[in-house]
Amino acid sequence: MQQYSFGEFESGFAVYDPDGEPIPELAFEGDQAGTTAARMAALLNKQAISYDPITMLTREVFTASGTFTWPPGVTSCIGSCWGGGGGAGASSSGEGGGGAGGFSQATITKTQATMAITVGAAVAVNTVGNFSSIVQGATTHCYSDAGGKGNARTGGAGGAGLAGDIMTTGGSGGTSIGAGSDGGGGGGGSAGSGSNGGNGGAPTGSSNEIGGVAGTAGTGTYPGAAGGAGGNNGVAGNAGSIPGGGGGGAGAGANGAGGQRGEAWIEYQLPAPLRMADQRRKRA
Repeated sequence: MQQYSFGEFESGFAVYDPDGEPIPELAFEGDQAGTTAARMAALLNKQAISYDPITMLTREVFTASGTFTWPPGVTSCIGSCWGGGGGAGASSSGEGGGGAGGFSQATITKTQATMAITVGAAVAVNTVGNFSSIVQGATTHCYSDAGGKGNARTGGAGGAGLAGDIMTTGGSGGTSIGAGSDGGGGGGGSAGSGSNGGNGGAPTGSSNEIGGVAGTAGTGTYPGAAGGAGGNNGVAGNAGSIPGGGGGGAGAGANGAGGQRGEAWIEYQLPAPLRMADQRRKRA
């Protein structure tokens, strides 16, 4: 499989696309040009980075826990994270849906060489979700709590954003009546930067045999994800969406769904002296 690479380009270094062509927006010059190009190529190959030539923001995406190393010349960033979703309850007579993860975001100033990124892992049915956070030294800049697990009749609570400039809460899982022919409760939707996530619905129908609807995703520039719909009587619950959707509860006699993983984003702008395109604009 072809991959991104880096190499010399004009008076500096550039990232080369899988077809071997240099990417003008990712061409750099200066003392750190080679280091920066190599870092960008490696992150692109892991599908852990995106670059917007309009805003000139680079986004590093963490789908599992890891370490963020500040690029040369970058002194501030925007950190965002979503907590993981909770699993639906475990019962033979209809289950409550899992709660969804919360959201938090902060503008962060560099004080250390690295930051510790925790991403809440996915969980199985009947299991509380895992939190996500962004920590620099002794300072927790972002902390997004996880969704709670569903129970035989009640849904799990949504996780809250507990540290950051923006903090919103994930939706709770839907309840289930717990009778022998019930559907399951819907899983909560994870929070976004503009709103809380939606709660999962309770079963409906003349005998509550129709599974509850999925909780809706929180809105905003940094949206959340929908939960999983509850299963009808005798039907398994549905998994929610990433990041942080709560698992849908199963209908009576079937299995519920686990909770989805969280996620963390770090966004920053590379300093103008490194970007060859910016130097060209100044000289034009």
